[in-house]
Amino acid sequence: MPDIFINLLAIRWGLYSTIRISFYENIKYSKRFFVDFRDALKDGWQVFLHVLTLVAYLWIVILVFFVLRFGYKYYKRRIKNKNNRA
Repeated sequence: MPDIFINLLAIRWGLYSTIRISFYENIKYSKRFFVDFRDALKDGWQVFLHVLTLVAYLWIVILVFFVLRFGYKYYKRRIKNKNNRA
């Protein structure tokens, strides 16, 4: 409770002040842009290679997924054709 009272008095009497601090740095944007662009291309290439490596590790899972998917489609088509004949 005393803290609230002191704060209210400080606000009423204007005992608070504001300090604004700004920092800046001069950068040559043309050089920095091309360096960042090159780094982004290099990092993007590394991500692409990691994704290819992940696919290489998961090839059996991908194969099973496609076999099950096409098997399910074949099964549904066969059941549909069987019902149409009857």
